[in-house]
Parts: sequence; C-alpha cells; structure tokens
Amino acid sequence: MLKSLNKNGVVVSLGHIQRYILPGFFSGVVSAVLYAINQGKDGNHIMNFPAGRTNIMQGGYQIAGLGLSAAIGIFAGIIVGIIFKLINHHEAEDQFRDA
Repeated sequence: MLKSLNKNGVVVSLGHIQRYILPGFFSGVVSAVLYAINQGKDGNHIMNFPAGRTNIMQGGYQIAGLGLSAAIGIFAGIIVGIIFKLINHHEAEDQFRDA
C-alpha cells in the first residue's frame, strides 16, 4: 500500500533503497570479505585478481570500488537534479495535475 506524502498525491518512493541500494551494498561488502578471508586458496577456484595482490589488498580494492560507484551515483544524481530543477518551469501546484 502506497502512502501519500502530500495532498497532490506524491507517493513514497523509498522502495528503491530497499530493493536496489541495500542489496548492492551488502553484496559488495560480502564480496570484499570473502576475497579477504580467501575461501578457495586450494587451487580449485578461480581467483580473478592480479598476481601481485594479496587477498587483503583485493578486499580493499573491492571496498574502494564500492565507495567509488556510490560516489559516482550520488554525484550524477546531484547533477541530474540540478539540471531538472533548471529546466522545470511549472508552478508547485501544477506539478502533479497531469491525470
């Protein structure tokens, strides 16, 4: 059931956080931990990272990649929000009257 945020009918869209952001974050952290503790050093598993890196280093690179992708997403969201704010010329009460 969707909850209304205001009288114009804007609904909560926080379901995206629970469906996309949290699972992506947790899977990135679990991936880094599994690389760091090295489940599979016995030669039967494919370890796809460069030969010069240790397992702890690869886990750190996984976390750095997770942080970098989050930073890029936040920055792009800010830029797109600014662009949409600049090109939107509607009054506040006209925003959701398209039904």
